[in-house]
Amino acid sequence: MTNDRTDIRTYEQDGFQHVCDIEHYKDEWIYKNINTSVMYDSHDSWVYAVTVNMKIKKIGESGHPLGKRSDTNQPKSGTDNRLGRYRKGDGTDARCRQQLKKYTDPNTEHTVSIYAKKCEIVHTEQSIAGMTISVQSTIHKQLEKEYLDYYKRSVGRYPDLNTGRA
Repeated sequence: MTNDRTDIRTYEQDGFQHVCDIEHYKDEWIYKNINTSVMYDSHDSWVYAVTVNMKIKKIGESGHPLGKRSDTNQPKSGTDNRLGRYRKGDGTDARCRQQLKKYTDPNTEHTVSIYAKKCEIVHTEQSIAGMTISVQSTIHKQLEKEYLDYYKRSVGRYPDLNTGRA
């Protein structure tokens, strides 16, 4: 373990695991060295980090599975899985791909990776009109903010690809 707050290995003790490495192909990301048990877990509450050479460049969250398996062993493109959106998505996803392009070129010496922490989902009993129901609660959005706040306090700024704390 390291004590460098910009290094993802500092957060492995929290449960962050390697999900995959990334290469850039045309205008999309290709994932390799996939940890399939994490990438294709159906769980839908995650905090993740995009890293370059183990240094955190972005902290994010997802209320969807990280990936949904396709026939090509790549996550399906689309909005129902986080890494599927990163593959080809627009907006923030396209901005991240563009800003990391020089690191994701297959001919570069850099390693771009995604790490993720599975967040607990809690079920509580609630009453609606006198009927007891089970309500699911997730913490991925709030936990993302806690990691961003901690990073900023420790390092003095947000990770390079986080524009703020939304």
